[in-house]
Amino acid sequence: MTVAALIRKFADRYHLPVEVEDVVQELRERGIKDEIYFFWDHQISTGSLSGFIQHWDYIIDGEPRRCADITYAKSNNELERLVSTKEMLHILDPAYALVANDAEIEGLMEKIILPPDMVDLATDGIHALTDRVAVAQALAVLFPLAARQALLQPYKDKKISLEAIADRAELPPRYVAAVMSDTWEQTLAILEAMGEN
Repeated sequence: MTVAALIRKFADRYHLPVEVEDVVQELRERGIKDEIYFFWDHQISTGSLSGFIQHWDYIIDGEPRRCADITYAKSNNELERLVSTKEMLHILDPAYALVANDAEIEGLMEKIILPPDMVDLATDGIHALTDRVAVAQALAVLFPLAARQALLQPYKDKKISLEAIADRAELPPRYVAAVMSDTWEQTLAILEAMGEN
């Protein structure tokens, strides 16, 4: 399964919010066997998009099992939903984008916390880049295209505020602003193309 396929699967949904458990269920229906567990960590800076995923394996009755522990900052529901989904999408990352050890995870988290205008993609490398892309991909899943299209004209006509839309989507307003922007559909097309790999 690809991230692009997951984005397309949710694209026709009008109802908000999309629940994180719906994303987990869709991954399972698409053949992802990982056991997915969510944890919060008080040592991660609140209010940031920081989080991480760790894979580990164990054997039960002679059968290998794969687990994915998703850890995020205890923050607010909106940010936790976005970070959890962003990290969950890393289950679909190709092998070249995976982080190998704790030191790499710490380095990656330090880079992700930086504001966008302080990011140097030339030196950050593939891991930081894929994590930033995963934020936008998570937005595409949690705020499907059909829901955006249904709200776009009332939003442009100022009949519904950005804050009301964010409240309905249960996502942070600054990220909902990106989804409601004039460039989102172009961004979405790029995300889908990137997510095919």
